[in-house]
Amino acid sequence: MVQSVVSAKSEAQCREIIRTWVKNGVLVKTPYENPKNRNEEHGLKLSEEKRKELDIRDRARAKAERRKTLKPLAAVLTAWKAAIGVDVRRTLAHVIEMAAVAINPDLNAAFLAVAAMDDGKTISNVLLARWLRDHNDVAIDGMMLSGGGVDEAGSPWWTLVPANPEDAG
Repeated sequence: MVQSVVSAKSEAQCREIIRTWVKNGVLVKTPYENPKNRNEEHGLKLSEEKRKELDIRDRARAKAERRKTLKPLAAVLTAWKAAIGVDVRRTLAHVIEMAAVAINPDLNAAFLAVAAMDDGKTISNVLLARWLRDHNDVAIDGMMLSGGGVDEAGSPWWTLVPANPEDAG
């Protein structure tokens, strides 16, 4: 079984991996009914204790990863609210124009953090469009960006909206 997942390992290496998992309590021997002959046999399964440890570790890792992706989103939402406002529909092209350093340095910095071109000073409309799409309708602190439709030039529309419709003013 291990070798089917980690094909680069030899059978002997896979047996050693299983022995180590048993020794460390990751796998535990447990009785089960063999479906072919209906006899009780013994096999290995993941320890419930280790499963809980792994679940906790996985949740913590996922939460840390999510926090990394949400921090830039929070900065964009805050800067967008200050520069453009809430419930104000704007095209991607207009929003990028509004993010000029001389006009809205905070919005510029927030966009550069998520969609900078190679020079690190220019906002990429392609990267920003992808980033906005990936964060469409993701709420933070009661606010979220919502995209929908395009203008006559093909630029996507975006609006900062309350996350809960009843919060709309």
